[in-house]
Amino acid sequence: HRQLRRQDLLQNMAGFASSSLIELFKSDAPLLPRDIVSAVEAESSLATEVDPETGNTALHYACCMAAPLPVVEALLGANKAAARAEDADGNIPLMGAVANGCPAAVVKAVLRAHPAGARARFSSVGAPPPKPPSQRAAPAGDTRHTLLHSAACHGASAETVAALIAAWPGAAR
Repeated sequence: HRQLRRQDLLQNMAGFASSSLIELFKSDAPLLPRDIVSAVEAESSLATEVDPETGNTALHYACCMAAPLPVVEALLGANKAAARAEDADGNIPLMGAVANGCPAAVVKAVLRAHPAGARARFSSVGAPPPKPPSQRAAPAGDTRHTLLHSAACHGASAETVAALIAAWPGAAR
């Protein structure tokens, strides 16, 4: 979580509502969670932005940066559909939240917004682009990693693991 001094904050946030939240996430500009929340509450369209290079939404970036719950709740409140959004690699925000050690409360919030996300699977590096969601039913014997695998590999809390299993008990089989 990037922190900054008050005078830097004021400079960075000047005109924020007309700036791109995506560009701020991608920059080295220090950000404070309360300022992201305030900006999204003031201008909800910030939560609907999509990075044209990566397909990431502001929620993707927040989850990959292990943002605290108030940031994720503000983004979901302004754009719940972002929880289902796939980036250019087929990743949803929940994948970033689990892989980057977001608190269990964040994982649960994203799961509530997109319960089917618990069944997401990671593609192999170098794999062809993902199929559209309607064509992506996992075949029997699918060996791609689940979010439960990711949680185990990244040392997720027991609470996060329990939430993932509760959302998709089949992942533990």
